[in-house]
Amino acid sequence: MIRRPPRSTLFPYTTLFRSLELNSFRDHSVSRERDWTIIHRYAMHTVFAEDGTKFMVGIFSIPVLESEIKMGYLYKPEDRVYSVESCDLKLYEHGERGVPPLDYAFTFEAAGNTYLVQCEVIESAEIYMGLDWECRIVERMCRYTVNGKQAWGLSQWQYRRYGGCPNKY
Repeated sequence: MIRRPPRSTLFPYTTLFRSLELNSFRDHSVSRERDWTIIHRYAMHTVFAEDGTKFMVGIFSIPVLESEIKMGYLYKPEDRVYSVESCDLKLYEHGERGVPPLDYAFTFEAAGNTYLVQCEVIESAEIYMGLDWECRIVERMCRYTVNGKQAWGLSQWQYRRYGGCPNKY
């Protein structure tokens, strides 16, 4: 008999559990310390559409591993989860010099379909993380249009920074 996990928990490292609840999420690992110095930059989008479709698409620049890593998943209302197969969002075309874009679009493919994602930023906040303030994260509440349908969600842009504590603190 396989014991099922609590409904709000995701176990990404095992195939024993086959259920997934996406009504909330945690995007940072649990450990004593995260080494923010290895991450050059990333952009993550978590989107909730009116029809019940949900997805997360992330583009990461981690030079010690790869120049660019693309990952994500798509959840369809009929309780199916699909891997993101491709994404055309290019970090070098968006958000250079520490200023993430406010109105932009990209496409991704999953479940044999192409999704056109248009993002408009509504509100944003900035936080710093790391022992030496080496990570700057811009969290943004966004209005999305996905293949012509309304959606909402978050976009998170991370930038590697140098120089210790920012002057404003």
